[in-house]
Parts: sequence; C-alpha cells; structure tokens
Amino acid sequence: MKTIFIPKQYTFIDQVPEFKEDVPDNVYIDKTTTGCGFTTAILKNDVNYVIAVPFIALATNKCDQAKNNPEYPHEIFAVYGETDMDLLEEYLQDDSVTVKKIIVTYDSLKKLNSYIDPKQFKLFIDEAHKILIVTGK
Repeated sequence: MKTIFIPKQYTFIDQVPEFKEDVPDNVYIDKTTTGCGFTTAILKNDVNYVIAVPFIALATNKCDQAKNNPEYPHEIFAVYGETDMDLLEEYLQDDSVTVKKIIVTYDSLKKLNSYIDPKQFKLFIDEAHKILIVTGK
C-alpha cells in the first residue's frame, strides 16, 4: 500500500498537477480524511470512464451538475432502471463524442457490460463503502 499526501493548498483533486490527466489506478480514497472525492475529476478528465454509483439520484445529480456547465467538457450518459439502451448505443456510436462518460447504478452494471467493450473504459466506483449495504452483505 502506498499513501499519497495531497498538499493543503489544493481544494479539489483535479487541481493536483499529477492528477490533471487522470487519477492513479487501483486507488481508494477515504473521503472522511480528505473531505473530497474523485468523481468530479473523473467526469472532467479526457479518459473514457464508467462511473458506478449506488443510487439513481446520485447519477441524475451528476448529470444535472454537468449539463450546460463549461467546466464539464464531456456529455455524461446515465444508465439505470429502465434506461433506453438504444439511446446508449447511439451515444457509444457517436463519433462526435470523443470521450465517453457513463454513469451507472451498481445494479445496472451487468446490463451495461453487454453494450460496451470494457477494455475501452476505466471503471470508477463511487461511494464504494455502499456496495456492502446495496448488496446486503
């Protein structure tokens, strides 16, 4: 295990120079220690991501936050419940969308997996501590 210390001068993860392009792989952040998370940095960077979240409200909140906001340069597609998967296919095939950001609820990950090539995306699990609660373990 390696601990990364973020200097106090940074308010957000994406302000840290070494995280401008992407966050490190296989990392866990303890938000109770830092007071901030990675989700916004993930949504703003230029890397294809699937962002798994525990609740529909969290997915729609992130989409609403990014809509018409120039700080979020990429369209975010949300997959949950009864999402029209034809629209997802259109999004995935749209060459004008050069960076794909898909936010998906935990319970819809399996459904999403049959539509994407997982090798073309990095996976970010938001609110990872909720996995035990959602799955009932």
